[in-house]
Amino acid sequence: MHISNSHIPYAYTRKYSPQQETVTTNTENNATATAKTTAPETDSTSTREGGPIRIGVDNFKPLGFFAPLQKAPKELMERFEQQRLKMAYPNSPAHQAETLRHANEYGGKRETIAVFSVKGRLIARVDASGGATTPMAARIPNDPNMKPQDKVEFLEKRLSAMYGKGLVVDKYQPGQSPTNAELFSKFNFGKSYAQHIQDQLESMRGEYAAAQYRKEQYEHEQEQRNSIEQRQVFKLNGIEVASIDDDGKLRIHAPLIGNASVQHGLPRDAMQPLATMELRSFNNPVNGDGITKLFRDKFGDALTVEKFTQGNGPTLGEIREAQSRHLDNYLDSINVTA
Repeated sequence: MHISNSHIPYAYTRKYSPQQETVTTNTENNATATAKTTAPETDSTSTREGGPIRIGVDNFKPLGFFAPLQKAPKELMERFEQQRLKMAYPNSPAHQAETLRHANEYGGKRETIAVFSVKGRLIARVDASGGATTPMAARIPNDPNMKPQDKVEFLEKRLSAMYGKGLVVDKYQPGQSPTNAELFSKFNFGKSYAQHIQDQLESMRGEYAAAQYRKEQYEHEQEQRNSIEQRQVFKLNGIEVASIDDDGKLRIHAPLIGNASVQHGLPRDAMQPLATMELRSFNNPVNGDGITKLFRDKFGDALTVEKFTQGNGPTLGEIREAQSRHLDNYLDSINVTA
């Protein structure tokens, strides 16, 4: 299964260290960042048991600088894909059709065994499965041992104490009661069940249309971002690990840099300063010579820097596709235990 770089935080797992807290940040490349709980400089503060977690630009730590990556088990990937689709397409036409089918099925059922009313207005009901609709003042205890008939008796006593002779109780044999749709109308001051369902579907259509609009906006923004030409590309052993565009914005691939560090006998987080430089480069352009020196000091001749004239450089999307292929090849090459 091909996973793009932007999905790395969800598609891959890491070992957890209790000494550090994980904090997710929406950086340009959707990296997952971790922050030590003792960070000295802060931009914002969140709380947890035992004290605050301080989060700042200087202590963001992308996943690839923290621990080796592993492919997630197939079952986890399938659950992720299902959840992704659910979030990407809320209230879809298929979901709307299923809602309508379920609503029509429910509305036609005759499953009520007791209805309680005062002056012609329904105030409570109990169905054959034990489900109940009651006023707050007569809530049924959360007792799994109570049978449906026990709930009817409980409500009859409680509501009689509240309304006296004004309470009317209608009891039915299973399958002989008014339909759920008819009772809904009586509970809701004459509003038809059919109108209620149409209102729900209209709301779902509106939410789906809004979600589609947001999705199109996001895809358009991604397309624009991925089309940005890169003027310098930094490679370690022939693998693209970072790039800089015309505006001096730095993009790094933390997992690939972390792997290269380990292969060269360095700590996985040896290039941690790059994470801070990447974040800051969106306000303060970076100098390609400074990035080159930082890499050269650690990796020597393993570094290759490619510079391009305007109109001849690769796009950010092309760089990310190459990085994604390199990462997939790496993960396929290691011994993975699910």
